[in-house]
Amino acid sequence: MMLRKSLVVLALMAVLCGGCSLPDWMPGGSEPISIRSSSGKAKYEPSDVDARIVQAGNGFGSRVYGEALKKNGEENVFISPISIAMALTMTYNGAAGATREAMAKTLQLQGISLDEVNQGYSVIRDLLSHPGPGVQLSVANSLWMRQGTRLRKPFMERNRTYFGAETRTLDFSKASSRDEMNQWVKQNTQGKIERILEQPIPAEAILYLVNVVYFKGEWTDPFQPSQTKEDSFHPKPGETLTVPFMTRSGSFEHRKEAGFEAIRAAVRGRVIRHVGAASRRGHGPSGAAAAARSGAGHFI
Repeated sequence: MMLRKSLVVLALMAVLCGGCSLPDWMPGGSEPISIRSSSGKAKYEPSDVDARIVQAGNGFGSRVYGEALKKNGEENVFISPISIAMALTMTYNGAAGATREAMAKTLQLQGISLDEVNQGYSVIRDLLSHPGPGVQLSVANSLWMRQGTRLRKPFMERNRTYFGAETRTLDFSKASSRDEMNQWVKQNTQGKIERILEQPIPAEAILYLVNVVYFKGEWTDPFQPSQTKEDSFHPKPGETLTVPFMTRSGSFEHRKEAGFEAIRAAVRGRVIRHVGAASRRGHGPSGAAAAARSGAGHFI
C-alpha cells in the first residue's frame, strides 16, 4: 500500500468597480486553455527558473504566512504561496502608477521588469505542468468578466500567454454565472472544492480572477501503514492529544533552529519536495512563524 498526499489550493480575487468609467479598454476573449499535468516533454528545465522570482516568492510567502498566523492565533493555517503570488501577479499585469509600485514592493518584484516576471512564471508553470511520473499536478487560471466589460488587450494577452488563463464573459445578474464558476473550480480541483461563491455576485463586481492548484503525489520512499503509531501531540502549550503518527526511519536533510525543526522528504517527480517543519515544544505558533521567516519551506 502506498501513501498518497492530496493538496488543493484556490485563490480568488474579485475586481470591483463602483461608478468607474473604462473609456479605451479593449474586449478580451479567447478559447479556454487549461493547464494540467502532462505526459509530454517540458519546454524548460529546472535550471531555467529565474532565481529572483523564486526568491521573491519565498519572501512574499513567508510574510503572508506570518501575517496569517497573527490573524488566526492558534488555529491551523494552510496557504499556497505560489497560488497567491500567481493570482496577484496576474493582477499586477493590469496595474499602473502608484498601484504597480505598491504591488511590486509587496510581491518583492522591485527591480525585475514585467516581461522578466511574466517569463519567469511561464517557466514555473511549464515545470509544474510536467512534474514527472507518480505525481498529479495541475495549475489552472481563469478570468471571468461581467458582460459589457471591456478589458485592455495587452492585459488579456499576457495572462493568456504566460499564465494560460481561460477567459469568459458572463451575465453576472444570472445565478447560472455563479454556478458556471463553481463548476469550473470543481472540475479543476477533482471535486475537492465544490464551490467558491455562495451568495449572488455583487452588482459592483466586474471581474473575477481565479487560480487553483491541485496536487496528488507519492512518496519516493513510502511510509508503511504497519508503522503508524500512537503518540502524544501538543497543539498548544498545556494541551496534549494522542494521535496516530506516520513513522519511518531513514536519512533526511535536517534543520534545527531555536523555535522549530524541519526535514525534507522526497516526493516522486522532479519538481516537488516536501518540507515538514514543526514547532519545538513550548514555542507553539511562534515556532511556525520562525520556520516561515527562515525560508524552511520552498516556493517551488
